[in-house]
Amino acid sequence: MSLSEFVTNLFSGSKADESPSEPSSPSGEGTSQNGAVIYECRQCGTTVSAGTTICPACESENIVDYPIE
Repeated sequence: MSLSEFVTNLFSGSKADESPSEPSSPSGEGTSQNGAVIYECRQCGTTVSAGTTICPACESENIVDYPIE
């Protein structure tokens, strides 16, 4: 689920148990114990996929993860 889809669902009242628009990664990356994880470049704010080490937009190596519960 993209960040924009998450925010839209958050404010529209969609339930968390509805099936996601994208399948979860098989290795468990991108999910925390109780929810999703957003990976983002700390320098420019670009949302990136799990495992990304260099931002494709600004080439920063400062990628952080935000667990969403």
